[in-house]
Amino acid sequence: MDLQHITDTVFVVAGPVNLGLVKTPGGLVAIDSGLDKQSAKNLLKAANELQDNLIAVINTHAHADHFGGNETLQKRADPRFYAPVGEADVIRRPAWEPQYLWQGAAPLPDMRGKFLLAAPSRVDEVFESGASFTIAERTFQSVALSGHSHYQSGILVDGVLFCADAYLDENITDKHGLPFFVNYLETLQSAKQTKTVNAQWWVPAHGIVTDKPGRAVDYYIHRLQRVFDLITTYIAAERRTLEQVVSLVCQELNLTPRGAGPYALVRTPVSACITAAVEQGLVKPVVEDGYLWFERGN
Repeated sequence: MDLQHITDTVFVVAGPVNLGLVKTPGGLVAIDSGLDKQSAKNLLKAANELQDNLIAVINTHAHADHFGGNETLQKRADPRFYAPVGEADVIRRPAWEPQYLWQGAAPLPDMRGKFLLAAPSRVDEVFESGASFTIAERTFQSVALSGHSHYQSGILVDGVLFCADAYLDENITDKHGLPFFVNYLETLQSAKQTKTVNAQWWVPAHGIVTDKPGRAVDYYIHRLQRVFDLITTYIAAERRTLEQVVSLVCQELNLTPRGAGPYALVRTPVSACITAAVEQGLVKPVVEDGYLWFERGN
């Protein structure tokens, strides 16, 4: 467990998903709980090192790697749980995540592991993205950062912005090849917005805490734009099905998804790019002979 001291009141439990701990007069507030029981144990160990109790957890969004530790924390510390409006519903009913990845149908068996399906969690308080709220006399400012998920919120406290998945470090962008998102234009806007927030420190969920996020954010934005341009170019050259576009993107970015879950994590951002292209008139959908085709727009 790597506990990093960022300010007098803000700490980061660094790991595959960076988690926050914020001191308040009433105890510690966590920002996200990580993927699983081990993530939750790391938070509780950090709280013990800080000699304080965990009184609340703020989940930035409803992806399993950000609230999968809630179940353990609920049993061992019983904090109050906060989540953005819209994301709270999925935290309470996490089966919706693999369902929407499988076009609303019951998900395939290999889409039901802990990376896509966390245990249900209580949500005690919901907040609107962009609103501020108080926990134990400490004010937390939520920052609307939708795109990676529909209602993702960053959290700004004591000059530290917990960015959730609004951007990734350069090496992690390269590792994943294609970042996950559900809305292309909102993802672009949210990444750009992180640079305009009045903060002294930025904490991406996946990456290194920094006081200069610009380079990583720009790299991330460039990757998004590259993927969008690839997709629109493919379709402009020849009408294609969604599966054909996914295959071409995988070849171009050297992606090798194995299993329905990893495949869905590629197909979703590809679909989001196609939706944006349709909205801009660059692409149009055509149903013919039982196939949904995408071709150059008018």
